[in-house]
Amino acid sequence: MEHLLRAVGGGTLEWILSDVIVFEVSKCPDEERRERLKTLYQKARHRVPLSEAVSRRARSLRTQGLRDLDALHLAAAEEGGAEVLITTDDRFIRTARMLQPPSLVRVENPAVYELEVFQ
Repeated sequence: MEHLLRAVGGGTLEWILSDVIVFEVSKCPDEERRERLKTLYQKARHRVPLSEAVSRRARSLRTQGLRDLDALHLAAAEEGGAEVLITTDDRFIRTARMLQPPSLVRVENPAVYELEVFQ
């Protein structure tokens, strides 16, 4: 993740922030970690609000097996025009790969994506 965050800071990659991420970070019980994550918000150039369109798409994604927050994350990424959604949640990755029709946003592990980007 550190390499990817440096690439965001250097302008090689763009980070799209969503209200879903902001909500999840607000629930982090570790105050120090929560504050560090909040400072990363400044690197985002675009923020996707939680809208009716995002909620509607998330409900549709849930019918294909995605958990509530995973569905919201993916719906927000789609709404924001992201190419890739980075997560360490293997279940989220597996379920997203089985979506029909496939999402336009690829859900990927950071280590796998880093190898692809920095080769």
